[in-house]
Amino acid sequence: MPLTGTGRGIRSRPVQEREPHIMSIRLIAKDLYRLTREVEALEHAVEEAPEGTRRELEERLRRVRAERDRMRAVLEGSKEEPAYRRPR
Repeated sequence: MPLTGTGRGIRSRPVQEREPHIMSIRLIAKDLYRLTREVEALEHAVEEAPEGTRRELEERLRRVRAERDRMRAVLEGSKEEPAYRRPR
């Protein structure tokens, strides 16, 4: 975990404790991988499901796809260079 300091050897709390909404790229990628696998499994389940349970699976698949797409966008956004580092 990255630590911040004052330059005098005094360390403050880790960044993630101060800002809990910050997630590392590695954790985002792991979550994206998990969601991708879940989408694949649900797609397979929908294909083989009887009509009675198909609607429920399709709804769950829609929600998981949306979450996967959000995670993908977060990961892609975190890879971009900040505007202040781009050449003019």
